[in-house]
Amino acid sequence: MFGIDAANVATQWWKPEFIQLCVQDLRELSYPSRKQTLQTVVVSQAAFVILIILILVFDAVIEAGMRSALQGKAFSVGLDAILKK
Repeated sequence: MFGIDAANVATQWWKPEFIQLCVQDLRELSYPSRKQTLQTVVVSQAAFVILIILILVFDAVIEAGMRSALQGKAFSVGLDAILKK
C-alpha cells in the first residue's frame, strides 16, 4: 500500500532504521558547487528569455495571419498592437 512493504524495513518511514538510512543518504549526497549552481541559473534564465521572445514572435505572426485571413487586412507584423495595449 502506497509503496510501503511490510517485509522491508527500508520502506517503513516510522521505523528508526528508515531514519538512519535517510541520514546516511544525506551524508553521501554530493551537492553542486557554487559554479555549477550559477551556470544552471544563467542557462535556465537565458533559455526562459529566448523562449518568451519566440512565443511573442510566433503569437504576432499568427495574429497577423488570422487578421489577414479573417478580416481581409494586409499582413503586417509590428509592435503597434503590443504598444497600444
